[in-house]
Amino acid sequence: MSAQGVKSLNTFVLGGQVKSLSHLLVIPAAALLLIAFFMPWLTVNLQGTALDDATGYEIASGIGDGAIEDGAGHAFDTAADPYAYVLPLLAVIAVAMAGISLVTHRVPVLVLIVYLVTGVVGLGVYFLKYVQIQIDLTDAQMRAGNIVTVHYGTGLWLGVAASMVILAAAFLFFRAEQLFYEQPTVVRVTRNVRANGLHVGIVGVMVILWIAFIIGSPETFLNSQIYRALMTSIPYWGIIALPLTMVVIAGEFDLSFPSIMAVGMVAFFEVYTRVDSLGLAFAASLISGFLVGLLNGVIIVRLGIPSLIATIGTQFFWRGVVEVIRAGQGESMTFTRDTTLRNSLVNKVFDYFPAQVIWMVIVGVVVWIILNRHRFGAHVYLIGDNEDSARLMGVNVGLTRIMLFALVGLAAAFAGIIQSVDNWYFWPNLGEGYLMQTLAAVFLGGTSVYGGTGTVFGTFVACFIIGGIQPGIVAVGLTGYYTKLIYGLIITASVAMHTMMRKRLK
Repeated sequence: MSAQGVKSLNTFVLGGQVKSLSHLLVIPAAALLLIAFFMPWLTVNLQGTALDDATGYEIASGIGDGAIEDGAGHAFDTAADPYAYVLPLLAVIAVAMAGISLVTHRVPVLVLIVYLVTGVVGLGVYFLKYVQIQIDLTDAQMRAGNIVTVHYGTGLWLGVAASMVILAAAFLFFRAEQLFYEQPTVVRVTRNVRANGLHVGIVGVMVILWIAFIIGSPETFLNSQIYRALMTSIPYWGIIALPLTMVVIAGEFDLSFPSIMAVGMVAFFEVYTRVDSLGLAFAASLISGFLVGLLNGVIIVRLGIPSLIATIGTQFFWRGVVEVIRAGQGESMTFTRDTTLRNSLVNKVFDYFPAQVIWMVIVGVVVWIILNRHRFGAHVYLIGDNEDSARLMGVNVGLTRIMLFALVGLAAAFAGIIQSVDNWYFWPNLGEGYLMQTLAAVFLGGTSVYGGTGTVFGTFVACFIIGGIQPGIVAVGLTGYYTKLIYGLIITASVAMHTMMRKRLK
């Protein structure tokens, strides 16, 4: 090709012609994506046995399943339930954005994002569909002992091709927008991404991990029950991880919270057996947790003992107090049945969302406001970054640290009540086993072990990553022994990363 030809090609690629072409490509591609999504595209031929008889359940193909009879049938390609409405909606939005952008060029960032998301989600849905079908057919063949053959119809290939065309349109639009990076909207978006790189990173880790789990065990991670289970169990320790983030940002550690969970429940029963009031027992539990945390802070600040050493000691001390008072005996919580306490703490919201995850969100919002919209939070960051500078600026370093430990104690007592009420029983060893995943969530969420850096949002997302590791490991066929290995790896890698970043900044 001559130099003039190359120049003309570049002009075409970087000019408005390609931009308009990218919009025109999206319209038929999105239409084909919708057709493929709702088109019956799978035909199964099973020699001598109906698929239902072989597997004991219908083929996992989302909503609109038809019975598989006589060894052959059709299933609608509606993909996994979480995407059953997302993909058609994205396709419609892509068409709408194409029409809007043909009239005005004021929305380049939104157009690009819609095109990218539609193409990526489309390819993901059909890939996951392929994986799920292969798993079901393999299971059918093993159960029936017969040959199972699959014929993928036009719907599958239409969906894949349409998704790729939309991705190609996104690329063309990106190349065609000459002033793309000079527009104020994009500049703001770029700055926000850089400023919130930690948030973007932790969300990216979660997405990648979940994709791996879905590919490894789609029958588990495409089932809504696993998410209900995670929302039930993660708040037991996630509620503590959120205020603990502030402690670590301030350059301190608190390892006593597992024991404080049990201390709060001892106070709960001691008050309840005397006054027969759940409200007073609940208040006594929270107050005891707050006071124990306050005592931790006083010991650390006034006596000058490193928080790591002090809270290791108080962890054993308070656990011993619990076991001595309770004589190692637990107690049933069935008396909370149909009470306001139980209904407000652990009942299902909209018959699906466990109330404890709602409480975790509330705690997260409160901690975020304290850390980012209150003077106390600014003092926490100052202390963690440079304690001497904080003192020179008039910050009461000692009181701030004491209150941080008190807040963790309060959260630990609250989490202990939630778990005991939800499980109908209080065990004196309540809280044991939560130390590692709580710390792993704080460090994975981007909080520096050296203090001065950390976010509540990062810890919140990391809680669900850490909480999903164990069921994910078991679901993909590995033993549960890998869980602690991965927790330890996460903590070590997070600390190592922050150490290297700290050295670079110096």
